[in-house]
Amino acid sequence: LRRWRQAAAQLHRAGQAVIRAACAEDLPAMTAIRISVVENHMSVEQMAERGITAESTLAEMATGDLGAWVAEEKNE
Repeated sequence: LRRWRQAAAQLHRAGQAVIRAACAEDLPAMTAIRISVVENHMSVEQMAERGITAESTLAEMATGDLGAWVAEEKNE
């Protein structure tokens, strides 16, 4: 973990992307990206049919059952 933090700090200083653990505020953007893919596409409705909803995703993230990571560059 220490090496990862050092590497992330170096990338941040260089103006490159930083990878961090996802949080609840990231879910809308993560969902938008997920439904925008062409291969293995699923709509929000199709995901809900499989039990994948914002609520279920947040619950799994909160318990640690689901790990999610975000690449962030220039706070985006």
